[in-house]
Amino acid sequence: MTFRPGQSGNPSGRPLGSRNKRTILAGQLRQDANAANAVNAAQLVPIVIALAGLRDRTALQVCMDIICPAKARAPAFELPRMATATDAVPVMNAIVQGVSNGDLSPREAAKLARRVERRARRLRARHSAIGSVETISMPKPASPT
Repeated sequence: MTFRPGQSGNPSGRPLGSRNKRTILAGQLRQDANAANAVNAAQLVPIVIALAGLRDRTALQVCMDIICPAKARAPAFELPRMATATDAVPVMNAIVQGVSNGDLSPREAAKLARRVERRARRLRARHSAIGSVETISMPKPASPT
């Protein structure tokens, strides 16, 4: 069946509650690993190698995340103070400099950049809310008579 131009092939969208392949596979691996240690890292290595040979990137990534998860370490990296939304620019420059110096990994930099972006948004919203309150509460100038 062909679809007319501009018409979706799935007009009702993805069904509610459906899970992607990665989530399903991760759940199965965790169940197997937790069920009386049925699967351990040593048993997963040949499976990972076989999946890599089959080029199943999703399964490979899930297995590797379980075998050797990325360590969440707090980067020993000093950022400039961010008091206003415009201070986000020097903070982002410091993050880029940290990556180029090797002080931050790209993943750590991405996390920090998302935090800076959220903080800047909150500061902008707070500033605009304060500005609207000031305009509302300012007394009207006296009219000359």
